[in-house]
Amino acid sequence: MFKIHDALKNIQPEGVARHFDAIRRIPRGSGNEASVRRYLKKWAGKNHFVYRTDFIGNSAIDIPASKGVKAGRVLLQMHMDMVCVKRPGVLHDFKKDPIDLERKGDRIHTKGRKTTLGADNGLGVAMALAIAEDRSFKHPSLTILATVAEEKGMIGALELGKAMIPRSVTDYINLDAEEGPEWVCCGSAGVVNLRAKWPLSDYFMRPQKEAQPFSIQLKGLWGGHSGIDIHKGRGNAILFLKDFLKKIQKQFHGFILGDFRGGQAGNAIPPAASAIIFLKKFQQEALEIEAKTFETFLRSELGKKKGGKLRIKIKKIRLKKKDQFVWSSYVVNHLFRVLDKLPDGSIKRKDNEHVIISNNIGMVYSDKDYLKLVCFSRYDPHQQKVHERVLRRMITLLEKEGGVIRRYSDIGWEEPDTSRLITLAKSVGASQGHKVQTFTYHASLEVGVIRERLKSFGHAVDNLSAIAFGPIINEGHSTHENFEISSLQPTYDLLRGILEELAKP
Repeated sequence: MFKIHDALKNIQPEGVARHFDAIRRIPRGSGNEASVRRYLKKWAGKNHFVYRTDFIGNSAIDIPASKGVKAGRVLLQMHMDMVCVKRPGVLHDFKKDPIDLERKGDRIHTKGRKTTLGADNGLGVAMALAIAEDRSFKHPSLTILATVAEEKGMIGALELGKAMIPRSVTDYINLDAEEGPEWVCCGSAGVVNLRAKWPLSDYFMRPQKEAQPFSIQLKGLWGGHSGIDIHKGRGNAILFLKDFLKKIQKQFHGFILGDFRGGQAGNAIPPAASAIIFLKKFQQEALEIEAKTFETFLRSELGKKKGGKLRIKIKKIRLKKKDQFVWSSYVVNHLFRVLDKLPDGSIKRKDNEHVIISNNIGMVYSDKDYLKLVCFSRYDPHQQKVHERVLRRMITLLEKEGGVIRRYSDIGWEEPDTSRLITLAKSVGASQGHKVQTFTYHASLEVGVIRERLKSFGHAVDNLSAIAFGPIINEGHSTHENFEISSLQPTYDLLRGILEELAKP
């Protein structure tokens, strides 16, 4: 048994803090969930619960009802993976290193805010395990479903095995919302993960002998969640660096691009981007002056909070001869035209705070064969036809510029405000002293996808009531990610209270 991290000591509920401490020690980026899956299997065995998995790696655990309870089964669902983002230059290996913690007032975040925290959705997993261990109240039979690769396009939900969810499930509580117990999610956005690539191997060239390679690093933007934070004007490092490179291309004779990359996850707003360019050696001073001028301009445009830490760093570098390849102007111009014309940020709003269609240019990177681009485009369920027209224009642009396109779609969902679980959440919340309100997310939850999956298996989903809630998590998908300690107990109490009510005859 490990000693709980100092930052989590004396936090209630104790079971939530204990399980989150265990989970934050386990590397669990999308596609690397084997270790956390073993943790869940071991926990199930220790508590004599039935555990199963499917071919994609999702985990399901059945918890029997409290003695004497004969109500229907409740599905508690969350995802086990996390978004892996770190600050430039931080030596953290998400495939093997634990997440270190720091406590500041009512907030828990990573030490030095160097990486994402993984409260999204580690706290959801921790809360489900803690509630299943709690013998102090009566609950119906439960199935805990922890999916894989949610952050990579809801792959676990899309490939969910037929035997994972019993047909006896009557109510569905997703624990991946982040607004605290006073806000219950009754719907979330659909999302299209759009990926494009351009062949590089046929367009590599050798730079001239006198060409000097320089690295350019633009960093220090705030970043954030590509759904929840998309309307906040935080800036996209990929687009800012593109604008700077276009300026250099125009002003400096002999400009050649050797590499361009930015963003670490398609569903995170890119806080940093980098490039390698080739110029003449004597142009370094002029390049540094241009970088400082552009940096000052961006910081004034963004303001102190959003752009106060923005930096553009220029460094003369040495490359081995085998690495001295540059992109042809053909590829560079395709990339710049695409980044100029693709929408980024809020596309359509209901009002200042409610976005109903958006797009995030989340990643640009290259390997030896291809230049690749990843977008996450989200839409309110009622805006599907409008969004499809927006998407069609994006795909036409990418194809016109020679891109090879792949598209992955996840549907949104919406729950009637009069549904069983919403009514129950409001009454339980009122009995606990707080008013529960409903909202719809411009983030994407797995509820819609899993509902459709169950429907394809022949489950009766028309009467399957569904809601989502969770403790307050701020700045998800960024190195500023944190959760509010004071929201844990009331969120747990709301979940417990709903389950208690569902257990009644």
